Amino acid sequence: MNMSGKLTEDAVDLVRFDHFNTNDQEYSIVFTSGATSALKTIAECFDYGENGTLAYLQHNHTSVLGMRCFSKRYTEVKVEDAFEIEDHSEETSSLSDAGNGLFVYPAQCNFSGTKFPLSWIERVKAGKLNKLVKVPCKRWYVVLDCACYVSTNHLDLSLWKPDFVCISFYKLFGYPTGLGALLVKKTSEEMLVKKYFGGGTVQMALSSQNVMVPRNRLHER
Repeated sequence: MNMSGKLTEDAVDLVRFDHFNTNDQEYSIVFTSGATSALKTIAECFDYGENGTLAYLQHNHTSVLGMRCFSKRYTEVKVEDAFEIEDHSEETSSLSDAGNGLFVYPAQCNFSGTKFPLSWIERVKAGKLNKLVKVPCKRWYVVLDCACYVSTNHLDLSLWKPDFVCISFYKLFGYPTGLGALLVKKTSEEMLVKKYFGGGTVQMALSSQNVMVPRNRLHER
């Protein structure tokens, strides 16, 4: 056992619990160069299926808008329309031939400081957003941009269950710049299908054949 590696792993587990009240059984942590890199990772790897949709709140920063480059179908959700999610009472039925939906919104707006309801997470995952998009989706996943929110608020992942959480450490601690993280719910890991692999992210690769075996754990690959 590499003791330095074990100490680092223990430190990560402690921080994951202290700051987000969760553990490695429910959320994986992928270190990135910041919230932008975390959003880019999701954009490049998310499996929309055949008819999936990217939906994003009207109040989002440039890094979220850049996610449109990786989605065939996308839609902006107006703030006033997003609040209607709270008013929908009936459940949306499952659509077997539909794709996967991805909804991105900030827990707190970087520009205005407005905080948006964390209760949207479960409402969206229950299919409520299908009423606001042109093409309904079979399943919805939520990206919670917390780069601004966690600097002054506690995000309790034992209460709220977004599929993906993006953070930048300098907004938490003032330093270091160029470092952040993507938290991924274990049950949603399968939605991130990485296309490129290299370096130490694989267990085995052959030059003679197009054969590659990625590492088992999400943060390692």
